[in-house]
Amino acid sequence: MAIGALSHRPDNVDKGKRALIWSIIGVVASACAIPLINTVAGAAG
Repeated sequence: MAIGALSHRPDNVDKGKRALIWSIIGVVASACAIPLINTVAGAAG
């Protein structure tokens, strides 16, 4: 985002924000999925 803000291309700022949001969503999804998978695997085993 910082590189996009310093450059003369405002679309780079938007790309950076979108990438940051998607990475946060991915982290949250992983944090929720890991215990769920462990529970299912524990119940199956």
